[in-house]
Amino acid sequence: GALPLCRAAFEAIGGFDPAFPPAWFEDVDLCARLARTGAILYWPASRFVHLGGVAARRLSYAAFLPIYYRNAYRFWRKHHSPMDALAYRLAVALGMVLRLLVLPLRRDLPRPRGEAAAAYARVLRGALGLDRVFRIPPEVRRAWRAAG
Repeated sequence: GALPLCRAAFEAIGGFDPAFPPAWFEDVDLCARLARTGAILYWPASRFVHLGGVAARRLSYAAFLPIYYRNAYRFWRKHHSPMDALAYRLAVALGMVLRLLVLPLRRDLPRPRGEAAAAYARVLRGALGLDRVFRIPPEVRRAWRAAG
């Protein structure tokens, strides 16, 4: 059966995972773990206000974007197979290459071009394993080698 998100359900799954600092994907991870205990129900009459963007505003875009993708990768690594996590990393790398190629053509950037380029390059380096942003734990490396 479904568990309402009450203190008991939250504590039963261990609450938020502290491996997702400073923000981003801790809520997605929480929902994935709750879904394993039963159904997550949508209650259309419920309403909430999310005053989001606080953590992102504290960081520059060049700091925010790598953390965001690092946490997304952590989520994939935690909830999907090692090969799916590798595919995600490769997709992120390809996406960053495309962003860097298109960046000189964009006229509607919400931030300075140099800051965007630095953010994309750092995520690309991380996705390729050249930056600590996307550190690969040894057990994941072993699983990828065994699968391939």
